[in-house]
Amino acid sequence: MISSTKEKITIGRPPCKQQENSIDCGLFAIANATEFCYSSTIQFVDFDEKQLPSHWLQCLEKGSLVPFPRLSKRPKKVKEVEDFDVISTYCKCHLPGNYGDMVLCDGLACGEWFHYLCVGLKEEPDTWYCEACTKSQL
Repeated sequence: MISSTKEKITIGRPPCKQQENSIDCGLFAIANATEFCYSSTIQFVDFDEKQLPSHWLQCLEKGSLVPFPRLSKRPKKVKEVEDFDVISTYCKCHLPGNYGDMVLCDGLACGEWFHYLCVGLKEEPDTWYCEACTKSQL
């Protein structure tokens, strides 16, 4: 689940089966995404971890992505709740701060951050006012 406002982007990750080692995270991501495409719902599926690599290889060889092997035919009921991340957004583009270098408006009541790219800057000036503060000073 992804939702956004002008101030933030919220990303919800429902509980799903994850790898138990440090190398199969990509396979589990593909298996969970495939399961969602086929079932149109997020559910906790108990994948057969031993068969994931060979199943993925067969899908690639056949050029057809089909659901991954399971240990149980039914999805498991889990008590876990969705895990949420909230990412603050800035600037007139409403993207996160890590989108690029940013400059803080020097307007007394403003306090808004802007990406250099969005306001046409190449480097940080000594003093800078956003468009709204520049208009209010006129």
